[in-house]
Amino acid sequence: MKELLSAALESSLHVCIVTFSEQFKLIEDLMASAFTKYNYKKILLRCNTKHWPRGEEGHGPLPQIAMMTLGKEQHLSWVVTQLYQTHGELIKPQEILLLDDDERNCRIAREFNHNSFVVTDSINLKEFADYAKQLDVDLAPPVTVSS
Repeated sequence: MKELLSAALESSLHVCIVTFSEQFKLIEDLMASAFTKYNYKKILLRCNTKHWPRGEEGHGPLPQIAMMTLGKEQHLSWVVTQLYQTHGELIKPQEILLLDDDERNCRIAREFNHNSFVVTDSINLKEFADYAKQLDVDLAPPVTVSS
């Protein structure tokens, strides 16, 4: 996964981590130690907190059942909003690629017209590159894969 994220950080892609975890600081510290050659602050990070996501009219956190039904969609919506506000870029649903270890989250993402890829323990960059070739995505600069 580190190899994949490193390649993405070298490209023009926006890299975002969306998680149900509430451990923002731990994840940020891990990124800082894992990506010493890159500006890890380029990675947008959206974690759950006691204040986000919020339920109806801001009355407390979103019920767990809603998160289970929506998968990572609220997180992805937040990311799309952030990219628009900070870069003025409009991201279309089909321009999003969710990498997730949960098949259910990937299925829900596809229902929202996003691309998704299930990450397993044995994933490697070549396997992902083969998948990416099927997408109509322009990676600039191109990602090279050595066998």
